[in-house]
Amino acid sequence: LDKIDDGVNCGLRGPTSFATAPFWEGTESWSSIQDAANNTYSCVRSVNTTSDLQYCEWVSGEVEYYDVLADEWQMSNLAPTMDPALQATFHARLMELKGCDGRKQCHTTN
Repeated sequence: LDKIDDGVNCGLRGPTSFATAPFWEGTESWSSIQDAANNTYSCVRSVNTTSDLQYCEWVSGEVEYYDVLADEWQMSNLAPTMDPALQATFHARLMELKGCDGRKQCHTTN
C-alpha cells in the first residue's frame, strides 16, 4: 500500500506504484538500490503483501536492516538483532542483484 502520494514512482511502494511494466502482481518482489554518486552503499528491498524489508551494506562494513512497515522513516536499525541465516539470505540476494545485467538476468520472483 502506497505511503506517499507524490506522483513519483521511486522504489517499491506497493501495487499502485507500478505505473509501468513490470507490474506488481502481489507476490514477493526484490529491488536493488545503489548510491550512484559514490557507491558507498547498496541495498536490497523485499516487498510482499504482508512485509516490506530493506537491507543495506556499506563499503565500511556497516549493515542496516529495517522493517519499513513498522518503521517507515527507517529510524531503528534492526541489523544488530538480525538472525544470521536471514542476513545471509539478504546478502546473497544483494550480491545477485548487484551482479546481474538487464531484465532477463535481474528479473526474479522468489
